[in-house]
Amino acid sequence: MKRLIYRLLSLNIGTKLTITFIFLIFITSVPLSYVVINLSERIFYENTVKSLKDNIISEEFQLRYYMINRDYWSLFKFVKGLAQKNSVSEAAVIDGKGRVLAHSDPQRYPIGSEYSGKGDISYPIVGLGSEVGSVVLLLNRESIWAEFKPIRLFLMFSALPFALISLLLGVLISYRIRSRLSRIEKSIEVAKKGNLAELERVEFLEKDELQDFADFLFETIKALRNYYENIDFAQRFYGNLLNTINELVFVTDRDGKVFYVNDKVRDIGYRMEELIGRSIESIVEYPKEFVQEKESKYREVRVKGRDRAIPALMGVAHYEDWNIVTLVDISDRKVLEEKLKRMELFSTLGEMSANLAHELKNAMLPLNLLSSVDKLSEEDLFVIRNSLSRMTRLVNMFLNFAKPSSVERTKFKLSLVVDEVLSLTETKVKEKNVRIVKKVEDVEVASSRDLIEIILINLLSNAIDAVEERGEVGIQVFLEGGILNIEVWDTGKGIPEEEKEKVFEPFYTTKEGGSGLGLSIVLRNVYLLKGTLELNSEPGKGSIFKIKIPVQGAEHGKYPPY
Repeated sequence: MKRLIYRLLSLNIGTKLTITFIFLIFITSVPLSYVVINLSERIFYENTVKSLKDNIISEEFQLRYYMINRDYWSLFKFVKGLAQKNSVSEAAVIDGKGRVLAHSDPQRYPIGSEYSGKGDISYPIVGLGSEVGSVVLLLNRESIWAEFKPIRLFLMFSALPFALISLLLGVLISYRIRSRLSRIEKSIEVAKKGNLAELERVEFLEKDELQDFADFLFETIKALRNYYENIDFAQRFYGNLLNTINELVFVTDRDGKVFYVNDKVRDIGYRMEELIGRSIESIVEYPKEFVQEKESKYREVRVKGRDRAIPALMGVAHYEDWNIVTLVDISDRKVLEEKLKRMELFSTLGEMSANLAHELKNAMLPLNLLSSVDKLSEEDLFVIRNSLSRMTRLVNMFLNFAKPSSVERTKFKLSLVVDEVLSLTETKVKEKNVRIVKKVEDVEVASSRDLIEIILINLLSNAIDAVEERGEVGIQVFLEGGILNIEVWDTGKGIPEEEKEKVFEPFYTTKEGGSGLGLSIVLRNVYLLKGTLELNSEPGKGSIFKIKIPVQGAEHGKYPPY
């Protein structure tokens, strides 16, 4: 059955139209003929009944007289005459009480007997204001249908010529439609081959919907020809324009599939034909959500050339269904930035060294004074231990700040790191009876555990030092849209506005015995993780440090710092 349906659907439109006309004529003519014949039969039957009733009505006066005067013989002749008609098989005249006054078959129903038959026609005879009796007729249906048979045959055969004429007209119309569609189809074939200059308008004698369709098709193809000519010109113009740009340019769809790239791609060892149809992810390493964002942004990425990886600045411009991706080689800039960083580092280290020497000198002063004492007291030993502890702390802070800035990313749970850091500050918390408020999401992230741990240790230690006894220190850590958010606050005395920038400078401190390197190390670690740090503080109410670090998709070793 499926194969038959498929073959029917595969036929050309002319054949399908012919089959459709035949089917429509069949399903309309046959039921219509059936309805007409049945209706004619019904009318013939009703006319027969009416003729018999008219016969009775014409004799109604005589019948009433016969019935009142009990003229049985006249009544018998009347019913006998009715029974001789082909359409009547039995006739009877009965009185008002159902007794036979006359019957066409007197042996079955003699005069005075009860009439038990059921007639098809029962016509009442009324006299002197009451029913005197009635005439009952039983019709001979077979005889009636036999009389109608010639009419039925005539009706059946008279519908056949109309059906054949309709079929012929249907075939001719379908053939004409098919021939007109063939001409339109030839025009489409000419357009498909690209011979738009040879395309001519198709004209028909019939000015109907097919003519409108042919005109619309011609105008559409004509407009498309102009459109493609403009596109071809624009493609060559903008292609030449993009090739003059000293940037690598990709045009991709929403899924990142490349369908244009300029000649700059040769600088990284590829040809345009190699990249058309490929995903841009096979060439550029970047987080997928970066291209899917609606706003145009820039990001440092790595471009995988044929021979080497190249650092580049990636920009994405979003349009309805496609993106324009630009890549600028920043290798030279990276080398210059690295040199500037080293110069800044040397300058900072020089300044730090001077500050460190000054702090060490201050820490060694009690040792020099006590070096000439012959016998040391407990108080002297306490001073020596404090001085040595201060010197050790200064040296460790200096080493942490000055060590190479490498970032090794691993996967770890935030809640475990926070718990470990809080355990390190437990002694200070108990001494000052500080209330710790902790809100930490139990999620796994990919980042540098060591750097984040140092950030948390310094921020929490500073917050605990900043509050008075029974103060409050809070930490909230949560993940939002691929960004790790760290917030540490306290209810201490706060930081004045003029000191907010200074607190991040090395060796700047307002804390007695402080090294001044804690927040410098925090800021450096945040920058190493490509994050941001925000300080909000109000004197007398406390401070809050807000840090945002990108972590989503940063798998181990995938995005090393430049």
